[in-house]
Amino acid sequence: MPIHRRRRRAGQTLAEVAIVLPILFMMIFGLLELGWAIYQSNVMRGYVREASNIISRNGTIEDAEIGVIAAAAAGGPVDVGPDSDSSTLIISVVTLASTGDNVDQPVIIQRHAIGRLEKPSVLGDPPASAFGGAPDYNALHPSDDGRLMATLPDGYTLKAGQSLFVTEIYTRRERIIDVGELPDVLYASAFF
Repeated sequence: MPIHRRRRRAGQTLAEVAIVLPILFMMIFGLLELGWAIYQSNVMRGYVREASNIISRNGTIEDAEIGVIAAAAAGGPVDVGPDSDSSTLIISVVTLASTGDNVDQPVIIQRHAIGRLEKPSVLGDPPASAFGGAPDYNALHPSDDGRLMATLPDGYTLKAGQSLFVTEIYTRRERIIDVGELPDVLYASAFF
């Protein structure tokens, strides 16, 4: 084979590699970014399930927070804590009010939120001043304070004497690269 044909084939191969390589790298990095977002989301789901599980077994909201903070501090990809600028942890207990202006309505009887990422709870957002302090963060006036009314997600209903234990986490997603199509903030919740 003449030398000019070999050079032309080598040049053609080099051009093909130059065209395909950037596309291949974009696909690889896109898959890595998607995998990282799914991993972060799964870790968050574990945190919220465990926190709701703790309070559903008569643990305090403070116990649940400590558990989530400790798990995140042990090397998780989600920064959770009172001073976190990248996440918010919201733990709530909802039940039907038995007396007062809120009778037979779902109300948030316990609530505490930590973190500085300003995101709303799916239940509603009564002010922190409507609740007492640690370890239980009980509502001060659950029978009469209209700000404590909860909006239950579709499909959730409560009967007298039942409680719904809800944990939510919002976190700003850490990025490997900017894919653009993936959300900037991830959300996970658990309802027990």
